[in-house]
Parts: sequence; C-alpha cells; structure tokens
Amino acid sequence: MLKTIQDKQQAIKQHDNMYALQGYKKRFQKYINAIHDNISLEQREILRHELKVDHMLKDIDPLIDGSLEGAQRVRMQNPPTFIPPLKSANIELLWHPSLSEVSVDDFQQLLKDILDDKIQLDALCLEGSVMQDPNGTGRFHMLANATGFW
Repeated sequence: MLKTIQDKQQAIKQHDNMYALQGYKKRFQKYINAIHDNISLEQREILRHELKVDHMLKDIDPLIDGSLEGAQRVRMQNPPTFIPPLKSANIELLWHPSLSEVSVDDFQQLLKDILDDKIQLDALCLEGSVMQDPNGTGRFHMLANATGFW
C-alpha cells in the first residue's frame, strides 16, 4: 500500500512513464517499418521529424530511470512476505531472478562457488516459467551479458 503523497506521486509518474514508452514503441516501429520499406532518404527525414524520433531518443533514458526508481522504491517499501519465514527457518535464499540485486558476474561466481563446493546448496527451486516459456524453450530469466560460464 502506498504510504505517502510522495509515494503516490511516484506511482503516477511511473505509470505515466510506461504509457510514454508504449507510445514511443509505436512511433519507433512506424519509423523502422518505413526504413525497411526502403523509403527515400528525404521521406525518412520528414518522417523522423514528424514522429519526433530525436526527442524520443533523448527522452528514453530519463523515462526508464524514473520508472526504475519508482519500482525500486515500491520494492523496498513492500518487501516480499516470504522472506521472514525463510529467515526464521534459518534458510538462506542465495539468488532469485526478480529479487536479487547481484550483477551477472556475481551470480556466475555464486554458481561457480556452488559447483566448487565452496557454498552448500541444499535445495534448488525452479518456477514453471523458467522451464516452460516462452513457447516451451525455457529461456526466461536468461542472464544478460553472460559470457564464458555456460
């Protein structure tokens, strides 16, 4: 539950950012489709101006940053409710694709430490989407920029 006026304002900003990004996606798609349709350079520049492509490119980073900031704030104010029972049972959650804040390198090091018996792994839980989706490939939660480990 949102606790302060500032939290409510942040939630509205985050919501507005997502709608802006959704609109930008449509405009970028129109521009990219036109390029793939081999429109003339002159037509491309006209379309670039009409769609405000340069403005969108400048605006994307602040929109994403604002959305991430809001999501982090909500996440910190509303921690997952399953963590306290784990701690009370003396269970350490080593990593979770949506909750952990470690880098790809740190995660790969964690996996290496487990394989090298430096860290004990008592249970491995996989949620269904990891094993099934998208389209039965099991390729959700792939590590971005992961190189050299797999």
